[in-house]
Amino acid sequence: MKLSVSFPRRILLAGAALFLAVFAEGQPVYDVVQRRIAADLQSSMPDVRLSAAVSRDEKAMLPRGYWTDVRYDNPGFEHLARVREFAMAFSRPHGMFYGDQRLYGAIVSALQYWLDTDPRNRNWWFNDISYPQQLGQILILMRTGPKPLPRKLEDLAIRRMIRKLKPADFANTSDEALHYLYRACLTKNRATMDSAVHFLYEPVQLRPDGQGLQVDNSYLQHGRQQAIASYGAVFLANSYNAAWYLKGTEYAMPAAQLHLLSGFFRHTYLQSMRGGFFDFNTKGRGVSRANVLRGDVTPLLHKALLIDPSLADSQVSVNTHYWVSSYTLHTRPGFSVSVQLNSVRTLRTERGNNENMLGKFLPDGATDIRRNGGEYYNIMPVWEWDKLPGVTNRAYGTDSGCIIKKEWGIPGTTEFAGGVSDSLYGAAAYVLDYDSVQAHKSWFFFDKDVVCLGSGIGSRAAEPITTTVNQCWQSGEVRLGGRDGRVMRLKEGQPAAGDWAWVWQDSVGYFFPSVRPLTASGSSGSSRFSASSGSSGGAVHVR
Repeated sequence: MKLSVSFPRRILLAGAALFLAVFAEGQPVYDVVQRRIAADLQSSMPDVRLSAAVSRDEKAMLPRGYWTDVRYDNPGFEHLARVREFAMAFSRPHGMFYGDQRLYGAIVSALQYWLDTDPRNRNWWFNDISYPQQLGQILILMRTGPKPLPRKLEDLAIRRMIRKLKPADFANTSDEALHYLYRACLTKNRATMDSAVHFLYEPVQLRPDGQGLQVDNSYLQHGRQQAIASYGAVFLANSYNAAWYLKGTEYAMPAAQLHLLSGFFRHTYLQSMRGGFFDFNTKGRGVSRANVLRGDVTPLLHKALLIDPSLADSQVSVNTHYWVSSYTLHTRPGFSVSVQLNSVRTLRTERGNNENMLGKFLPDGATDIRRNGGEYYNIMPVWEWDKLPGVTNRAYGTDSGCIIKKEWGIPGTTEFAGGVSDSLYGAAAYVLDYDSVQAHKSWFFFDKDVVCLGSGIGSRAAEPITTTVNQCWQSGEVRLGGRDGRVMRLKEGQPAAGDWAWVWQDSVGYFFPSVRPLTASGSSGSSRFSASSGSSGGAVHVR
């Protein structure tokens, strides 16, 4: 079965016209790429929102070129992001701020303040990637506008963009190479352009030795750790940006690399999305960030289609076991289910930069069940982290037992984790031996059902052991059924414990063949549904 990913014809034509408008035969490659970058930046923010933001921030900016609500002792994105919006508005033809002299003065003042004070963040990523990128974008926007920046100011900003690039750092390398590309266009320097293109394309190759794009179409970063929609998203965006900026020039991306890029985008990245939301299993330590599961791939897909029209056809019924990263994804028109495992061949989901401090059990079979896509969107602040969907573990009762004590590079603990697939149906299996809990677990994926089995469940710990079937936002009523035929409709905030045979919530049925205690609850305060069991097996059915 095929899904045609379509856009309104006027959008596709507008994109093609934009692409053609910024490329003319015989133009120097620096001018071509610079105009494409500027056009790309301008398309990122609609007129109404841009004008409102610029009006607000221009009024709030102090004469010296800074804002009182921006932190400068350990700065984030805010200052340069506002200057970039100023530059977008100043250089946007037919916009209300096009060529506005007052706004031009604000741009000069704010940029001068940043360069004079040279603030640094304690995280290297801001200093070596974010700030040089934003500076380059501001300079390119002003170069393509009605009035360039003062030469001394522009030269100083270009010098501040210079950073030593770190090869073989995969998504981070492409991030750094992108501001090398900006600087190459601004300086018209062939050596810088050659270096930028080399390192932008370097990550677009299979990396069987460790990080980066894998032969199974998964993506690893920070060692052998699944990072499909975290660092994989950065890799995709930078690679497609480079391919689009350089299309039709002597630096165009080779067809073989474009094929690899499109394969990851089509068969993995897009498949991990449903209804505009990502699978929480693909976000790595970023799972704890606000709004992280929501994603709009339309701009990226639009750009990718201009480069590779074959992306318009994607399967909607597919089962894939990504054996390199121990991740299984099962997709049907009506639902998606994924399972994340780990082994001695992979790393567990990381904690780092004070992110994902409680995700200790995420790689132990966390199971993402989605119908509309938003079942887990921003649920993490109210999740019981010792009851993650699909996981068998000690029921601590609080989050204290879920804290990851080590940052970065946590190795897996079991030899046995894997799966099989014929591309439509599949199975995954896992020998759990972690945190004093042992179990043999397996998942079998069909058209409307997922069968989950467990055996040999035991523990040396004092806490009871539970298997959490799901913990997601509640949608509609929760019903429970007994083996004697009785049915109970769960009231808001009412927990229910007993030997229930099934639970029904949001068109998903959870069936338990053996008699084991089952606890289900619907929370009125957060509209959260949770079901946990001591059962050794069961099935999930989607209507």
